[in-house]
Amino acid sequence: MMRWLTLFFFLISASVSAHKDPPVNDELVNAINLSNTDGFCSANQAFNNLEASASPNGTPTNWNGTVGRDVWFKFTALKFDVAITASGSVNAASPNTLINPLVSLYTTDPVTGNFGEVPNNMLSSNNVTSINKGGLIIGQVYYIRVSAANNNTGSFQLCVNNYFQPLQPGQDCGTVSILCGMEKFTQLNVSGSGTSNREAAGTCLTVESNSAWYMWTAGKSGAFTFLITPTVTTNDIDWVLYDLGPGGTCAQATATNAIRCAAGSGVQCPAGETPYYITGLSMTETDLNEAPGCGAGQNGLVKYVDMIAGHNYALLVDNFSSNLNGFSLEFGGDTEFVGPKSEIKLERNNACTAQQTYTFSSLSTNYATLKWTFGEGANITNATGEGPYTVTYATQGEKTVVLEAIGAKGCNVVSTQTFFVALKPAKPTISASSLKLCYDDILKLTTPTVNLATYHWTGPNGFTSTDQNPEIKITGPENSGNYTLYTMVGDCQSDVTTLNIPLIDTRPEAFFDIITNNLCLSNQNFVFVNKSINYTSLTWDFEDGIVTTDANGDKRVVYTTTGIKTIT
Repeated sequence: MMRWLTLFFFLISASVSAHKDPPVNDELVNAINLSNTDGFCSANQAFNNLEASASPNGTPTNWNGTVGRDVWFKFTALKFDVAITASGSVNAASPNTLINPLVSLYTTDPVTGNFGEVPNNMLSSNNVTSINKGGLIIGQVYYIRVSAANNNTGSFQLCVNNYFQPLQPGQDCGTVSILCGMEKFTQLNVSGSGTSNREAAGTCLTVESNSAWYMWTAGKSGAFTFLITPTVTTNDIDWVLYDLGPGGTCAQATATNAIRCAAGSGVQCPAGETPYYITGLSMTETDLNEAPGCGAGQNGLVKYVDMIAGHNYALLVDNFSSNLNGFSLEFGGDTEFVGPKSEIKLERNNACTAQQTYTFSSLSTNYATLKWTFGEGANITNATGEGPYTVTYATQGEKTVVLEAIGAKGCNVVSTQTFFVALKPAKPTISASSLKLCYDDILKLTTPTVNLATYHWTGPNGFTSTDQNPEIKITGPENSGNYTLYTMVGDCQSDVTTLNIPLIDTRPEAFFDIITNNLCLSNQNFVFVNKSINYTSLTWDFEDGIVTTDANGDKRVVYTTTGIKTIT
C-alpha cells in the first residue's frame, strides 16, 4: 500500500517596517477614560507619546506655540476642582523619560456646544508639569491633553485628583481653615505670612514666608499621617503640627504644644545627599523633627502621630521658596476628623419609562446648612433643604447629584450619587451573514447601533460577547442553535431577541486505502477502499484507469500505461 500526500504552501510577501503604532489615545476620539479620579496616580511609564501625531485642536494657551506629539485622556467631573500632573524624567533615577511635559484641559461648552480649552494655569519644574482648575461642572466630561516641548517623546506618569476645595486658609492661625474630612486637596496661590511671621517661634520653623493654617478635631483615636507635595517640585515646604488639646484654640498653638516639625530642605542640598520635595508624617519613620537646611538622614518625613479623639489639632504649612505657588495635602491613617456627615437617599420612580423621576432626600447629620446640585439636564438645578426633591432629567446619560453639608464652623463635606438616566431600549434585531454555514466559515452577527448601549450576546457552545457585531468561526455542529441578544442603556434592559442557526453538518473527511494485486505483473490492479466519514456522496478521479466497482463498493482500477498516478 502506498499513499502520496502533496502539500501546497502559499507564500505571501509582506513588507515589514520598524515603524511602531501610535498610542491608542493619539486622537481625541480615542481618549483614555479615567474612571477613578479620587487621588488617582498611574504607575510610572504607564503612558507615553511615542509615535503620536499633532492633534488638529489648536495650540493651548500656555504651550508657547507648541503642539508637539500629544495624547488624550478624559474623565467625568464628580467634584468642583481638579489637579492634574504629568511627571517625566524627574531625576536620573526616574523610569519616566519625557522631557518638558505640557498639560492642558478641554471640554464642550454646555451652552454653545463648542469644544475648546478650559482656561488654566500651568506650572512646570524638573520635568513635572501641573495644572489646577476650579469651577468644574458636575457630570461633565473633561479632556486632558498631554504633550511635550520641542516635539519631545517619552514615557510619563499621570496623576489626576478631582476634589472639593476647602475654604481658603488664612496666613495666621486666627484665620485658620477648618477641615472636617480627610479628602486629599490641592491648595493654590499661597502667598505671604500674614500679620505675624513668627507664630511658629520656638519650633524648628523660626520664621514664616508664605503660610497656610488648618485646624481640625479628631473624631476618633488612631494613627495619623499626611503628605505635602508642592505644585512646583523645586519649592521647599516646611510645616509644624500642634496638639491644642480638648477645645483648644490658637492660644494653644505654642512651641510647647508643637508635636511634630519639619523644616529641612531637600531641593537645594549638596551633591551626595538624596534630594526630596515631599514632606509629612510616615508610619515608618522614627524621628520627631527635622531641622532647617540639609542634613544627613533627613528625608522630609517624621514619625506618625497617635491622634486622640476630641483633641483639636492645627497644621501650619509654609512655602519657604516662593509665593503664589501651592501644594497638595493628602491624609492617611485609621482616624477621622469631626464634622458634618453628608449622605444622599435616592429613590427611582417608574424606572426606564418616559414617566421616570428621581427623588432625593438628605440623611446628613451634624450640619448647619445643605446645598444640593442635581446635575446636567435636571429640572431643578439647586436646593438647600433636606428634601425630598423629585427631579426629572431632559437628557439620558450618566448623572451625578452632589450634596454639600456645611458645618457650623464653615467646614464642608460632600457626598455624591451617580446613576444613569435611560429609557428601556427597543427590542434589538439580529442579522446573520448566512444561515447556511460550513466548516471554517465566519458567522457574522450584526445589530443596529443603540446610543449609549452595551450589547450582551449568548449562544451555543458557551458563546458570549459584549461586542456590538461579533464574529464566530464555525467549527462544527456545536455552533448550531439559538443566539440571543439584549441591549442595556444604564440599568434599562431591552427584551431578548433570538436567532436560530440551523444544524451545521459534521465536516466530511476523505480517506482511502490502496490494495495492490499482482504487483508488477501484466494483470496488476489496484483496489481503492473508501474510508471516508461524514459524507453523503463521493466523486473519484483515477486519471486514465479502467474502473470497475466491486460488490462491496470498492473501486478496482487497471492501468494500461505506466507512471505516477494521482488519485483524488
